[in-house]
Amino acid sequence: MSDQTPPTSFSEADLKDLKERMRLIADADPNQYHNELSLKRYLRAFKTADAAFQVLLCTNFKREYLSLQLEMINNTIF
Repeated sequence: MSDQTPPTSFSEADLKDLKERMRLIADADPNQYHNELSLKRYLRAFKTADAAFQVLLCTNFKREYLSLQLEMINNTIF
């Protein structure tokens, strides 16, 4: 049977750095929490803690923005 663990393509230092940055964000807004598996996926995709963090911030901003837009539409319609 083969090992199902994906190869690590990021450094443990980057993971530690990204976890600390996201802990600060999640402490301020628990809705923006990402577990370790999610952070590892972002690091595999974007290679560095800086790049992954920037994408996470943009993703969280878009989610907030879209929620506000939907709320405004709902308030207008109903």
